[in-house]
Amino acid sequence: MKVVMEAKVREFLRLFHEVDIDFERVASFLSADARYQAHVPGVEALVGRETIRAELQRQLQLYGQCDFRIINLAFNDHQLFAERRDYVTQNGVRVEVRVNAIFEFNDAAEIINWREYWDMGSVQQQLGISSREMSGYMEQA
Repeated sequence: MKVVMEAKVREFLRLFHEVDIDFERVASFLSADARYQAHVPGVEALVGRETIRAELQRQLQLYGQCDFRIINLAFNDHQLFAERRDYVTQNGVRVEVRVNAIFEFNDAAEIINWREYWDMGSVQQQLGISSREMSGYMEQA
C-alpha cells in the first residue's frame, strides 16, 4: 500500500502542473466522501469529491504557473505525509509556499482525507497584500 500511496500522491500533485488541468482526473483520486482542508486551521474542511473539485477549480483561477518540489515523504499503512515547496504566480508575483500535507487513504487506495498546513502570513507578505485580501482569497465557494 505504501508504494501505491506514494505513486498516487506524486501523480495527483503532478496533475496541478499541467496548463489545462484535468479536474475530472484530479477528482478521480478522491473517494466520493473525501475531506479536504486547504489550510489548517484557517478554513473548514470540505466534504465530497465534487465539492472539492469545485474548490480546486476556484483556487486555480486565482494563480498560475503552479509547480512544486517534494522535500520529504513519510507514511504508515494508510497515511502519507508530504513536505513540499509549492511555487505559484499570483498578481505577477512568484510565491513560494512551504507546505506540509497529510493524505489519508482507504483500502481502495482513494484519498479520503487531505489536509494542508502552511504559513498564510508568509504568502501574504510575499504578495504584499493585507490580511483582509488574503482572507478573501481563502474564502471557499
